[in-house]
Amino acid sequence: MNETLHVCVKPFHFSYSRGDWLIEWFELNRLLGVSHFYMYNESLSAPVGCVLDHYRRQGLITLLPWKLPIVSKVEIR
Repeated sequence: MNETLHVCVKPFHFSYSRGDWLIEWFELNRLLGVSHFYMYNESLSAPVGCVLDHYRRQGLITLLPWKLPIVSKVEIR
């Protein structure tokens, strides 16, 4: 039986820039059996974009836009 584990991650926002932490998080979760990540981008830094592109090219992530029809980000909280 071939089982897969996919993870849906909350949106990146406020120009997320923790690329070093993100790589560690990806690799730990892959060791734990995650085969694919669904991620949402509201705003992230260019270096984190490069990290995500690396994993996207490997087929490990799907990066989706996160655009909500709200005026203030406080509304979503």
